[in-house]
Amino acid sequence: LSLSIQPNAMVTGTMGIIGKGSSISGSTLGSPSDVATNAPFVAFSGAITEGGSAIATVSSLELNLTNNLDPSFVVGSETTPQLIYGRSNLTGTMTCYFEDAALINKFINETESSLSVTLTDPAGNELQVDVPRLKYTGGDVPASDADGAALLTLPFQGLYDATDGNFKLTRTAAA
Repeated sequence: LSLSIQPNAMVTGTMGIIGKGSSISGSTLGSPSDVATNAPFVAFSGAITEGGSAIATVSSLELNLTNNLDPSFVVGSETTPQLIYGRSNLTGTMTCYFEDAALINKFINETESSLSVTLTDPAGNELQVDVPRLKYTGGDVPASDADGAALLTLPFQGLYDATDGNFKLTRTAAA
């Protein structure tokens, strides 16, 4: 799974799926039905908390989740007899406006943190992305004499949480 949350843009992402087997249920595909007309999630209708506190300086967020599943194909079988489970790995990059040393100090001091993003579509549906435990693995400190806004780039590594793993995605329908 990969998600990209950029300012003034639709949230984009991709997801890969591995199946164990398949079958064809008929000789024709039939008529496709209309798809739902839900509006996409956009970055300007959301909120972010970092370390449990609201943060309003994030200019982009990228998340990449790899579950490392490996289908074990064998000769003489059309289906995969089993999936070999690998280690889930969540990485990401948060870019934010540099206001003070709080976030860069989390990298320097190897302080664990968390990240939660809530996105709301025009109908009121919510998508919540939670990284319950993370550590920043770098911190690109902007030059002090740079023109324009100073942006801080913080790559991070998701850590295992006993309750939620390294990543939790929740969709809540509008009331």
